[in-house]
Amino acid sequence: MLNTWQINITLNHTVWPFGIDQFQLIPPFHYYENNVIDCNGQVIRHFDDFPWIFEFLRSKSIKIGVASRTKFPSGAYKLIELFDWFRWIDYHHIYPGKKIKHFERIREECGFNFDEMIFFDDEERNINDVGQNLGVFSVLVPSESGATKSIVIEALQKFTDSRDSKS
Repeated sequence: MLNTWQINITLNHTVWPFGIDQFQLIPPFHYYENNVIDCNGQVIRHFDDFPWIFEFLRSKSIKIGVASRTKFPSGAYKLIELFDWFRWIDYHHIYPGKKIKHFERIREECGFNFDEMIFFDDEERNINDVGQNLGVFSVLVPSESGATKSIVIEALQKFTDSRDSKS
């Protein structure tokens, strides 16, 4: 059943096409003329399929969590605020450290078991850590495109199929 799921997603190269802590963009970030920009006026963009993906997941009553190990959490939080994504994000753990710690804290907060979670990330080491060590259904996404509509929909179908085959 879809409403028993919890999706976790990382930010860098999965939701937006840059590493927030790589300082390609210079804070402070703010909203100007319908755009999110940095202090030099450079427009900051997320991948095209967001926020559609958040809206789609919410329409299915799927809880959404952010698990990001950035060294610049305040910048990540500011962009989420400026993109107006907090209305979709139920849980957010954005700080340096291993993804396993992020997931343990998300599990404590949301009450979902690891086998009720799906995780999207562009780094294979995170996919391996979370998938193999915790049993979270994990999906490696290309860093050039991030999580796309088709990747998310396909992952949801595979997750459903794997759960159905176990019951």
